[in-house]
This record gives sequence, structure tokens and C-alpha cells, in this order.
Amino acid sequence: MKNKSLIAVILACCLLPQLALAGNVFKGQEVYQIKCAQCHGQRGEGMLLNVPDFSRGETILKPEMELVMVIKNGKGMMPGFMGQLKEDQISDVIAFIRSLY
Repeated sequence: MKNKSLIAVILACCLLPQLALAGNVFKGQEVYQIKCAQCHGQRGEGMLLNVPDFSRGETILKPEMELVMVIKNGKGMMPGFMGQLKEDQISDVIAFIRSLY
């Protein structure tokens, strides 16, 4: 039991710095509605075949850098948004989609 508690504390300490850098959910929602909702749905439900359902937690629990790279470079049918979205906008969108779960 002590090992599980220790692991939980270590994980929490590792995540705290990232939480401080989390994006703005409200700004992320604005960007999401313009750039993402057409395929991913208004509430992240995934409108097309093979599009992740963010409301079920699909893909949004992956590490932030992995999500940033997918948004920048695209994946599968999803186009990349490098040059279209600023770094803070990407963080904001990630914060928003994580709020859907």
C-alpha cells in the first residue's frame, strides 16, 4: 500500500508543473469551434469515422507534447495546423478538449 501512495505522490509532483502551464479552456473553446468542431463535433463527440471521441477520453489523455505534435503536423485525415495556430492557441485547444472528458 505504501508503494502505491508513494507512486501517486511522485506522479502528482511530476504533473504539477504541467498544470501550471495549462492553456485557457475558454480561449481554447473559441479556437476549437473555428478549427476543429467540423470534424470533431461541437462537444468532441467525433463526427466522422475514425475521428477520436474526446468526450469518451479517446487520445486526450496522451502526453501534451504528443497532442501538440498531432495538432501541428496532422495525423491520418487530420490536417496539420503548424503556421495557422500559435503555441498558446494549441495549448488552449488541448485544455478545452481535456475539459470535455
